[in-house]
Amino acid sequence: MKHTFIHAILFCTLLFTFPGNNLFANQRFFGDEAAKIVAGADEVVFNEDRNTISFIHFAPTENINVENHLIWLSDFLKTKGDNTSKLVLLNTEKDMIGGIHYRYQQVYKGVAVEWSRINVHTNANRISSINMELYTVANVNSSATLTKDAAHSRALEYFNSQKLRSDAKLDEAKLVILPVNKIFHLCYKIDLYSEKPLKRSYLYIDAQSGEKIKETSRIQHSNSNGTGVTMYSGVKSMITDSLSST
Repeated sequence: MKHTFIHAILFCTLLFTFPGNNLFANQRFFGDEAAKIVAGADEVVFNEDRNTISFIHFAPTENINVENHLIWLSDFLKTKGDNTSKLVLLNTEKDMIGGIHYRYQQVYKGVAVEWSRINVHTNANRISSINMELYTVANVNSSATLTKDAAHSRALEYFNSQKLRSDAKLDEAKLVILPVNKIFHLCYKIDLYSEKPLKRSYLYIDAQSGEKIKETSRIQHSNSNGTGVTMYSGVKSMITDSLSST
């Protein structure tokens, strides 16, 4: 698929950094207040952790044509400095009522930024809303010194599996820029699946040092405390879970 690139450094209007201890963090702005932040918007939401815009809803009177959404995004993301960050079109989807949704990922110096997204939602041939997760990446070395094979070997050491699944269809290890506590790491993202003990995780291995930066489990478990009425012992506390009927 031919990728569409939008050249932009993400220190721009989209990525507001506000003074004063996250003054606007996790707040919603409506009507005129929203329009002061984004022209034509009737709702704007800020993310607490990144202190950036995470959602824009446009007023019904704002008519940004679908064909012009790349121009609008490019203009919105413009800044005077660095142009090392880009947005890459991942896919488009058409919903059951005719709306088209465009999904982009942030790329910094050719490397995808993990968890970054910008989703443009359209209806009746106009942009209706945009939700996004973008990062102000800067001064990150995008060249790995560790090879992919070496990173995989390090990941196996950290994973501590007695027996790997041999039949698992695993994602290929790839370079990503991983945001952790507002620090950005160039990592290999490696998918490992263990049969004994049973676990599957993404391991993020630093592409320079070989250290494990993060591990994210892909198999989740959950239960909660509850109460139940027994036949002979009244109401008792118990752990509740969810099981398939089959």
